[in-house]
Amino acid sequence: EIPVREAIRSLETAGLVRFTPHVGAVVSEFNETEFLEIYLIRIELEALATRLAVAHITAADLDFLENNVKKTEEAIRQNKHDKIGPLNKEFHVRIYQAAPYPYLLNLIKSLWEKFELYQSVFAYVPDRAVPSCREHKKIIEAVRLKNGALAEKLVKDQKERTLQALNERLNTR
Repeated sequence: EIPVREAIRSLETAGLVRFTPHVGAVVSEFNETEFLEIYLIRIELEALATRLAVAHITAADLDFLENNVKKTEEAIRQNKHDKIGPLNKEFHVRIYQAAPYPYLLNLIKSLWEKFELYQSVFAYVPDRAVPSCREHKKIIEAVRLKNGALAEKLVKDQKERTLQALNERLNTR
């Protein structure tokens, strides 16, 4: 259990609420610039984490990644778009956590969580789900081949395509 005051402070630290003395907590408005900045930072950190993780990926990790892609394809077939975001996060985090850099992993998770507070990428651009699945298969193959540079490039390209789709979506609101 978290006391209400502490919960409000956490939300304020995350930028989700503003606290004004003698007024109270007010929910912050969506900040498109911050949203896109977080994603830009994530692109670089996640590409780096992928490259650093490749040498440490195990057979169990590869099995997990392949199973994750199957679950994602099933969620797409069943139009369960609410499942795609969490599966996507599981996919990428499984790779990143293979690297022996917990600070990098925690930084990525923190940025991802802040980004998720706005909403899943797939809620904004659901048409990224199918291409993302295909991209994940290519990433798995690069990881299997222990090709860190290729895996890094594939993750960076995937994230940049998603950023472009997000930008297009936000500019048509």
